Amino acid sequence: MARVYWPGQDALGKCLIIGARTDPCSIVVGVVGDVHRMRVIEDPIMQYYRPVSTDNFGSASNLIIRTSERDIPAVTRIVAQELKHAFPRMSVPRIRTMKSMLEPQFRPWRLGAILFTAFGVLALVVAAIGVYSVVAYAVSQRTHEMGIRIALGARLSDIVGLVLGESSRTVVFGILVGVATAIALSRLVASLLYGISARDPFVIGGAALALLVIGVVASVVPGWRAARVDPSTALRSD
Repeated sequence: MARVYWPGQDALGKCLIIGARTDPCSIVVGVVGDVHRMRVIEDPIMQYYRPVSTDNFGSASNLIIRTSERDIPAVTRIVAQELKHAFPRMSVPRIRTMKSMLEPQFRPWRLGAILFTAFGVLALVVAAIGVYSVVAYAVSQRTHEMGIRIALGARLSDIVGLVLGESSRTVVFGILVGVATAIALSRLVASLLYGISARDPFVIGGAALALLVIGVVASVVPGWRAARVDPSTALRSD
């Protein structure tokens, strides 16, 4: 509201006439953050606050009190008593916690987060199994080669490093393709996210790092098995 009525100016001390032109001028004494009145996911709207008084404290007014969760019962009781004392003719106020008011809006987001997390974990498991299977199969096809390398003096670390290096390059290539695809299709999931961008670098980087770690770990076992191949047995195999 301050940006709309006094763009580029300090709103403090400005005159704001609420209602008819003949109404008294209200002096702006502070500016607060943007307001979301009805829903968490909505565009900010213009809003002003006036002092609570007997004249304008009607049935549609709201009084918001900040307190700790453990003190809610005591504060609720005290607030109800004070309101009844200050406004004897007022009906019993309806007191609700902000958590209970926002729960219906947050419930779909929590459910979506749980489902996305479950699918993400499942995707990681499938990716790990896939990498392990492919690397294990590739190593089994190169048993003769591994036996020759070991017979020529290759150490255990050399064989494991060879397998991990080749598999890591494939995993990194897949991650790069996946990141590029995720960024390109980020608009499709932007409306499903709250409080975070679909192109958040920390989230994308964390996911890429997790996939890289999963790929490397899944390649360790086949690499270790390849390094433990008996050269004489491997050289006799077809």
